[in-house]
Amino acid sequence: MNAAVVDAYGIALAADVEAGPTAHDGARQLLEKAARLAPGDGVIASHLAELR
Repeated sequence: MNAAVVDAYGIALAADVEAGPTAHDGARQLLEKAARLAPGDGVIASHLAELR
């Protein structure tokens, strides 16, 4: 699985405000997965920090 793709899906899901709190949890989980796939990636870390 590509960390950048997981990151992109997480950001897209987080941006979908109509999807509600469930989407927010899903986005967080995706971004945490991306962070595990690419530890130390600053862009993914910043996206995760913005979501939290």
